Amino acid sequence: MMRLLCLLCLSLPALAQSVLTVTATGCVYKEGDDAVWAQKNFDDRDWSPARPDLERLATSPYLWVRCRLDLRPLVRTGPVSVQVQAEAAWEMFLDGESAGSFGDIRTGRFSMDIAQHRLVPEKLAGRDNIIVALRVVERGRPAPGDGRKSVFIQAGTARTLDNEALRTSADAIANRFYAYLLSGLLGAAGLFLLILSGTDRSRRDLFWLGVNCLSLGMLRLNELAQVLLVPYPDWFCTLVFGAAGVAVRVGQVWFCFVIADRRVPVAYRLMVHLVNALYSVAVLASLFGSLPLSQLVVWWTWFEPPVREIRVLLMAATATAAAAAFWPYWRVPKELRLLCAFTILWMSGTLLVFCAQLPSVPASFMAPARNFQAISTTPAVFAMFVILARRQRRISEERAELQSEMKAAQEMQRLLVPATLDVEPWLAVEVAYFPAKEVGGDFYFCRRTPAGQLIVVGDVSGKGLKAAMMASTMVGALRNEDATGPAEVLQRLNHVVLRSNAGGFVTCLCALFHADGTLTFANAGHLSPYRNGVELFSPGGLPLGILADMAYESTEVAVAPGEMVTMQSDGVVEAANAHGELFGFDRTREISGRSAQEIAETAKAWGQNDDITVVTVRHLAMLL
Repeated sequence: MMRLLCLLCLSLPALAQSVLTVTATGCVYKEGDDAVWAQKNFDDRDWSPARPDLERLATSPYLWVRCRLDLRPLVRTGPVSVQVQAEAAWEMFLDGESAGSFGDIRTGRFSMDIAQHRLVPEKLAGRDNIIVALRVVERGRPAPGDGRKSVFIQAGTARTLDNEALRTSADAIANRFYAYLLSGLLGAAGLFLLILSGTDRSRRDLFWLGVNCLSLGMLRLNELAQVLLVPYPDWFCTLVFGAAGVAVRVGQVWFCFVIADRRVPVAYRLMVHLVNALYSVAVLASLFGSLPLSQLVVWWTWFEPPVREIRVLLMAATATAAAAAFWPYWRVPKELRLLCAFTILWMSGTLLVFCAQLPSVPASFMAPARNFQAISTTPAVFAMFVILARRQRRISEERAELQSEMKAAQEMQRLLVPATLDVEPWLAVEVAYFPAKEVGGDFYFCRRTPAGQLIVVGDVSGKGLKAAMMASTMVGALRNEDATGPAEVLQRLNHVVLRSNAGGFVTCLCALFHADGTLTFANAGHLSPYRNGVELFSPGGLPLGILADMAYESTEVAVAPGEMVTMQSDGVVEAANAHGELFGFDRTREISGRSAQEIAETAKAWGQNDDITVVTVRHLAMLL
């Protein structure tokens, strides 16, 4: 904890005092692996004085470094240690003798506390001018920004080396201070947004913004952990980097098009998936592949031209999602213009960071690009957070108002549909009604008239409040119906639907039962009734509300005492189980002779996805 406070405050005396260390000189490099290269007198004059080119495909996961280390300036400082900084596993030889290692030489795994491991002083006793040979096992993995890091060898007392590590970390934090600070705030905001979106699944904008903010925070936290030399395994660093990198690209692109209320174009989907595929291949090869194969795969997908250039250009192209989502800008609605401006500002920082990864751009440009990204991204994201929070409040108010309207519609339906049915004594009528939502678009009506027992079953297209209001209108119109005949009833209801200007249509089955056992019915696009399990067909008619001059025809059949007529909505036929299988006409016909409650409950248990209404009418006796 004290070390962390040192890095954050940058003011402890340990950082201010002078540091006495000796750095290895005359370092030369060679790819490959040969035990002879560790010998003190080996001729390394043909080795490269520069690290092998990062842009070409590595032929071996091994890299040897030979340097000279003069310890004579440290003769009076006390016990001396040698420290190696390299993001890799390594084995050291001093004058041809094995002197220690770091990480797993066989697999290349290592811990990220790369500056905290050093050789014990006993290994250096009696030595002054030493040949240091370092066998580095670099297990290729994607790394933010810089690719393979340089190998740095120095010697000094334990205290001076500690101070040097603190100073290096402090400088790295100072260079990206705003990036780390503001990205931490972004990560916290992203976690909050994800929790908020979990309470309202319809707010996809909050979800994708939360994914992006949390991913950015994870990326910067991962980098900060490396700077602080936190001792966690390299595979975890790779996994976090890969997962967050994939999530941030998907989150950015999808968020831009979601808030613009547009579908993500195929071109952007392909670019995002291709970049993420390259990331995934590199990460998986690094995590699970064999050492030589994973090295080749990672370097091919991450550093090998032209794959690297294609990857960076694709990432830069995905950063233009904000500009594409809101184009043309002059057609952006007023309520979205401010959000559009902040989104474009946010993506401009991301675009700059991607451009900084191009080979032609100096490496020194990456740190200011990161800082600009943080400075431009954080205010933009928090401004978007405020705007989206205001939108969330408005949506909540609208939903509360809609809920009030739903309750009013429920009360209206309850008042219009009486608790007891007005039925002739020579009929037995049973009704089962299961709405799919708070209010339903199905309706039924049952009333005695001078012409006989009028029973109507209908289904309004659509669902929710609008359908419920139309259903209530239909029931209200039927209350004043004289019922001269089913066809005439449907024609009058057709004019009611057309005059309402509500849009949509209504299917309706109107039946008039007579005391002598005669049933007259007309159908406006509704399901046919059943008599003792046999379907009763009639001339088909268009649903109500489509044609103003639509003429309907009545059909007359006889219903013997004890026979039952079943009328129902399409919620029974269209019930679907978990496998998407419909209840269907065959099953409906088989159970049509059961009670209304049993038919409706059977369909509901199968899988209700629409309003279910079932009316059964049994003729008890003929009155002559």
